[in-house]
Amino acid sequence: MDLNVNDVDPKLAEAAFSQLLEDNKLISIATLDVEGLPYSNTAFFARVPGRPALVIFTEPEKNHSRNIEARPNFSATVFDSTQMGSPLRGLQLVGTARRLGGADAQAAYLAYSGRFEWLADTTDDYSDVERKFNSRFYEFLIVNARIYDETRFAAEQIVDATFESE
Repeated sequence: MDLNVNDVDPKLAEAAFSQLLEDNKLISIATLDVEGLPYSNTAFFARVPGRPALVIFTEPEKNHSRNIEARPNFSATVFDSTQMGSPLRGLQLVGTARRLGGADAQAAYLAYSGRFEWLADTTDDYSDVERKFNSRFYEFLIVNARIYDETRFAAEQIVDATFESE
């Protein structure tokens, strides 16, 4: 995963990015419908190993799922909502999303069920998720990230990061 940043060591920025994703399990995702009206959804997520991408599973009939099909751009935040005062930590993300199928959906299932044991305990593969939960896996490929981590960077310092395209 190639991360381009200004003003800080890229390895430090990548460590902060990775740790923030590891420490948090919820993502707040903003999408736009076909008319350009915003919609926000909160979901549990897992990270795709070795890529600047996150996955969720959700029903394809939900507003955010339909929005992704119509307009794949998204923005999102990942942070601990219980933090009060310093040190503050969080991510602001921008990228494109897509519904997964086949081998990509199975890879998403493995990442997600690896993070959330209850899914591994109740399903065998991504087709079980589709059947039992009427849900599909969606990937959120991150293009830009704003990293806010006062435990690694200066107080109130925001690190802007861009991921190299695949």
